Amino acid sequence: MTLILTCLTNDYVVQAVDRRLTRPDGTPTKEDENKAVFWCYRAAAAYTGPSEIEGEPTPEWIGKCMAEATVSRIEPVMKYIAERAEKYFRDNKDKIRRFAVVAAGWAKVPDELRPYIYVASNFMTDAWAEKESPAHRMSLNWKVMPKASTPMVFAVGQTLAIPEDRRLRAGVNRAVARGAPPTVVAKLLGDTIQSVAAGNDFRAKRVGKALIIHLVPRKAIESNSSFLLYGLTPDALSFHYISPEGRSDQFKGAVIACRGLLIPHFEGGALPRR
Repeated sequence: MTLILTCLTNDYVVQAVDRRLTRPDGTPTKEDENKAVFWCYRAAAAYTGPSEIEGEPTPEWIGKCMAEATVSRIEPVMKYIAERAEKYFRDNKDKIRRFAVVAAGWAKVPDELRPYIYVASNFMTDAWAEKESPAHRMSLNWKVMPKASTPMVFAVGQTLAIPEDRRLRAGVNRAVARGAPPTVVAKLLGDTIQSVAAGNDFRAKRVGKALIIHLVPRKAIESNSSFLLYGLTPDALSFHYISPEGRSDQFKGAVIACRGLLIPHFEGGALPRR
């Protein structure tokens, strides 16, 4: 099972997810498969669970659900995903696995931009705790970050051990308090995922070293930006890719979905730095 780490701050949202696929018993099958979707240049999303739904790769299935939405609010989009997933699991009980879609971005509450996290899952309770086993029924959980709050960090999928969780939160709080750029927080999330992948417990089989990290800054939303840059950029919608071998000189991007638009796959080479 995937590890999705999401951090909300007053100035930016960062989400990191690994790219390993495994069988239900935890046996790795692929090391570099996409698990992320970028929605309408407003939110990053990632999933944990089955690699296919309704006969389609799960990120593309999520992207199609998001692209079919004609609204600019995340709530009805996630509700639609939950309804479709619930019907699929109800009709295919032999394919029920832990499944969650985690979206993070910005919403007006009521007229002020606030960062949020929104989760549709079949294994989380209303109190954000995990159930013993997944069901066909999907639930919706969300949190909006209070104004001027300290950073909020969420782990979905594989859980972090208490020392790992404390270390990550302390590092994020310290970085934000010192005014560090979002790239520092992004590195903390990515390093935490890779540390789990390199560990010696059961999670190491289920979490890979390949990553994609998305950055959604407040300034980019305020300027109504419609560009997604490769290479984390503090004031721009941007992403960073790390291959299983630790390389970033070439990249693979997430599914992009928005109001009828669906880009299921894109990749390229990073420009050399001077």
